[in-house]
Amino acid sequence: AVAADVAGRMPLRQLTRVRIQFSASDQRSAAVREFLKRCQAAKVSNPECVLEHKVRSDDAPPVVAVEFVNGFKDQFNCHKMNVEQIAQRIRDVANGMETTELLKQAGLNSDTLNLQGFVRSGKDTTTG
Repeated sequence: AVAADVAGRMPLRQLTRVRIQFSASDQRSAAVREFLKRCQAAKVSNPECVLEHKVRSDDAPPVVAVEFVNGFKDQFNCHKMNVEQIAQRIRDVANGMETTELLKQAGLNSDTLNLQGFVRSGKDTTTG
């Protein structure tokens, strides 16, 4: 039940690859290490998704790189993010992809909505 709960919350749907890089001794890597654990637990929800991680010995910030089934790629530094912010960034793109597909199935042109290009920046872009 716990694995199913974690799998339901982790953003592995719509993904073909997740790459995670971090330094094990870097305190900034805590969220990325937790994200890796959750992705490993959620792997049952998308067994085709390739999950890779690299433990580095340099002082570069932790990085997550993802590839989606439509070819879209996103790579971002995670040193100022918590695990939920990392997951939410990926979920936002996956949700946009699913919305685009639903619009297409309904016969609507989603190109004018540009849903693929939206990724949360951590800033509120809804207010001008």
